[in-house]
Amino acid sequence: MVKSISLLILFSFIVVSGYWLAINSGELTILILDYQIKTNLVVAFLCLIMIIVTLFLTVWLFKGIITLPSKIKNYLLEKKTLNLLAAQRSLIISMSCKNHLDTRKFAGRIAKVADDASLKEVCEILSYDIKSQENIELLKSKVSSKEALYLLSLFLLELTIQQENWPKARLVLEEMWAKSQDEKIMRTLIEMYIKLESWADLEEFVDNNINKFTRSQAAAIRCIVRYNLAKEALREGEIATAFEDLVDLLKIYPKFRYAFSLLVDICIKHKIKGRILGIARSYFARNQSTEVTIAIIRLVELFPSDKLYEFALRISSDNEGSLEGKIILAQFALNARMYDQAFREISDCCSVHGKTTRICLLMAEFCQRTQGVNMESIDWIKSALTATNDIVPQQLYLNVKTLEITDKPSANKVVELFR
Repeated sequence: MVKSISLLILFSFIVVSGYWLAINSGELTILILDYQIKTNLVVAFLCLIMIIVTLFLTVWLFKGIITLPSKIKNYLLEKKTLNLLAAQRSLIISMSCKNHLDTRKFAGRIAKVADDASLKEVCEILSYDIKSQENIELLKSKVSSKEALYLLSLFLLELTIQQENWPKARLVLEEMWAKSQDEKIMRTLIEMYIKLESWADLEEFVDNNINKFTRSQAAAIRCIVRYNLAKEALREGEIATAFEDLVDLLKIYPKFRYAFSLLVDICIKHKIKGRILGIARSYFARNQSTEVTIAIIRLVELFPSDKLYEFALRISSDNEGSLEGKIILAQFALNARMYDQAFREISDCCSVHGKTTRICLLMAEFCQRTQGVNMESIDWIKSALTATNDIVPQQLYLNVKTLEITDKPSANKVVELFR
């Protein structure tokens, strides 16, 4: 609205001014050398306007002629840029779809029009059909940019992985890591160390690049490394070395229960009795889990029942109110045929923690040991199958199968539960 009013006022002013000049045109005399030009004010004003317009058009035309080559150059450059962007977009799509034929085609287009040297070399590499290590070495001698060499390393890595040449793939990854410390390369290199079971090299890699890992990541990798180093020592017959490595590992990483299970396996297999009860007692205080409880109960293969019962009493007193401690005490009391003590412990567990799977299995075993296989033991096993499952189903099955089931008719009902 304001703009319309302003235009209307300006137009009215021009009309009024023109009308005033037409009425009061007067006379204007211009002397140029010996010439005298007489005219009125309106004609002089129109001539001035025409001269100004003519000068403006002349300057504009002259400027257009001068800048025409640069405009043509900019137009061609813009067109080239648009074609390059279109080819790059098509290249990205073909690479994501793993269409190798289109990838080579669009990479070749980009290589022809690209001005950037590194982009040109990268696209020249992508336009080749690389099938052997000799092709890669030949291309390496022709390129110089960092990006092109990195891409060739990626092709070489992919080629070695396809050929399952893992040692060569590891060397390629180590070279790539030395040049470009990328997180993806780091993860792949760690996976390669694990695949090749190069545990000492993996630990050295973590120590040399500790700033690249979080505290939890470094701890987890070291834990896996030392566990597997212990397994290697065990395979080579160095039982004492494997034993000490596992003991040290449990001191540093008490949550790594697999090391404790392996330690128990070593002690059972090689009849090592000297320190395992003390280690189990201190380790249980730091990590009370179902797996640790099962591993401790397996020590029944190594020690007499009365000694294990005394050991279980110390564990229970050290960890008062612990469900796992009471389960260990109840199990060893059953093995020692101290049925009154076992019944009290199982009953206490049941009253505090409810009918969990293991508690029901312990009660079923108590009934079987004291009364034989009867309906009460069958009912407890049924309760175990429907109770809160705090152990894996395979372990549940193994625990039930360890019951000394006889050929009585009632025993068939237990077997039917697993069909």
